[in-house]
Amino acid sequence: MSGRAPKRARGGSAAAGGAGGGVASDPLFDEAAFDALAADMAAEDAKRDKIIKRSRDVLKLSKTSIYALHRGDMAKAAKQLDEARQITKDELFPLAEGGPAFLRGGALSSALEEYAEARVFETFLTTGSIPTLADLEICDRDEYVGGVLDFTGELNRYAVLRATDRDVEAVRHCRELTDQLMAAFMKFEFRNGNLRKKYDSLKYTLKKMETLIYEMSLSAAMGGLAPKSSEGDKDMPDGADDADLAAARAASDCPAVLHVVKHARA
Repeated sequence: MSGRAPKRARGGSAAAGGAGGGVASDPLFDEAAFDALAADMAAEDAKRDKIIKRSRDVLKLSKTSIYALHRGDMAKAAKQLDEARQITKDELFPLAEGGPAFLRGGALSSALEEYAEARVFETFLTTGSIPTLADLEICDRDEYVGGVLDFTGELNRYAVLRATDRDVEAVRHCRELTDQLMAAFMKFEFRNGNLRKKYDSLKYTLKKMETLIYEMSLSAAMGGLAPKSSEGDKDMPDGADDADLAAARAASDCPAVLHVVKHARA
C-alpha cells in the first residue's frame, strides 16, 4: 500500500458553478435592477427621438411664420405660431416633463427660441413694442432672451425694407428700439456661449441701422429722398420745395449732412 495521499479530483464542487460548470451560480448583483435601467434608457431614447422629430415641426412653423410676417401675411403667421404652441403644450412638454434636462434642452429649446423670435417680431409689427417673458407662456428665460436677441436681426431686415419705401420714421423707430435693447442687455453678465455670441452681434446690428439712417439723410439732403414726415417741416417757409424740406430734415439729424447741403446749394 502506497503512503501517498490520493489526488484531489479536478473541478470539484467549488468549480462546479464556474464558467465551465454545468450548474449556474447565484447572481452576485441584482440583474433585475439592470434590466430596469436598460428599459428606462430605451424609453428615454424613444422620447428623445419623438421630441427631436416634433421639435423640427415647431422650428419650421416658427421660421416660416417669420417669412410670412416680412411679407405682411399676419393671419398666416399667427396660425402657424398657434400651431407651434399647441404642439409644444400637447405633445412636447408631456414627453419632456419629469425627465432629464437634455430632453428639454437641445432640439426643443432651439425650436422654442425660434418661436420666441417669431412671437416678438409679430408683437412688434402689431404694437411697436415687444412682449414680456410671461406673454410668451411656453418659453423659459434663456429661450426668451435668445429670441429677443435674434429678433433684432429680423428688425434690421424690416428696417431695410421700410427704407426702400422711404419710411424714415419706421426706420428711426427700429433704431430706437434696438438702442434701448442694447442698453438693457448691457446689464446682463453673459458667459461664453450661445447667448454671448448673440449679444455680441447686437452692436453690429445697431451700427447697421445707424448707417442706414445716415445714408437716408444723405439721400434726402441731395434731393433723392423725401421722408414721409418730420416735426421740422412746420418751421420751413411756405415756398420751400421738396428738396429744401428734405435737406432741412437731414440737416437736423446730422451736422455732416448740413455741411453737404450747404455745398450743394452753393
